[in-house]
Amino acid sequence: MIHDSRHPMFFQVNLKLLHECGDWGTIDRACALYSSNITILTNTRVVSYDFDKPGVRTGSGEEYTGDVIISADGIKSERFTGWCPAVHQLCCMAGEYVKWKLVELERPLGRWVDESGRVGVLGDAAHPMMPYLAQGAAQVMEDAAALRYALSSHLSTPTPLSSCIPSALSLYQSLRAPRASYITSNTQILQEWLHLHDGPAQEARDTLMALGDSEHNPIFWASAVRRDWLFGWEVGDHAKAIHAKEEEEKIGMGIPRFPPLPPREASVYPGKNLRAKLFG
Repeated sequence: MIHDSRHPMFFQVNLKLLHECGDWGTIDRACALYSSNITILTNTRVVSYDFDKPGVRTGSGEEYTGDVIISADGIKSERFTGWCPAVHQLCCMAGEYVKWKLVELERPLGRWVDESGRVGVLGDAAHPMMPYLAQGAAQVMEDAAALRYALSSHLSTPTPLSSCIPSALSLYQSLRAPRASYITSNTQILQEWLHLHDGPAQEARDTLMALGDSEHNPIFWASAVRRDWLFGWEVGDHAKAIHAKEEEEKIGMGIPRFPPLPPREASVYPGKNLRAKLFG
């Protein structure tokens, strides 16, 4: 239904008249009724919305615009052609869609703190990541915990403030950058596995998933080693390791090995060249 608000009274009148026409469920072919301001389409498949106009495009290629667009059965998007029925059912339940851009850095930031030592970044400004580990918000909270710890540790000393802030931000970066980089990389690894096309690589993935608790399982949480590392982080313990100046690999608090990657030829995202970035 497409409504032009320039003639609102016709909208109300025509709706009443159409309601009195009886049962529309008996219509078995595409039908359109027009007045000076309203179009009602029946048995017409909407394949895409344009929220800027607003407007819709139908399966037959026709486009309609108006001030109010109402679709009774949601979008059956061409993007999901060939997908399983459950996806189409979910699409039909949604009244509208929001296209949400996913962004990430090609490589981790070289530093989170500027050269003056007085300006730092956190959250998506420091480590934007794909959503496949559901860690975006969690990592912001870890940033905040590490920043609080670093500031409280240095500001509680008699050292002048001009020296405290750079030292605190340096500690904050040491606490967070290696861990956030590893987590970000794992969101990319999961993206590769989850988006495989049907075929031998997908079947091999499903076999690996059946391994359960194993570092060879491509699903991050399936490995107890990786899962405990992810959810067991404690900023104070991590800071003690740094203060003790343990060797670099221990500073990461035992960062686990990366899960395996799909075969290079099966990658849906060959342009990202993830294997070379992670393993050289």
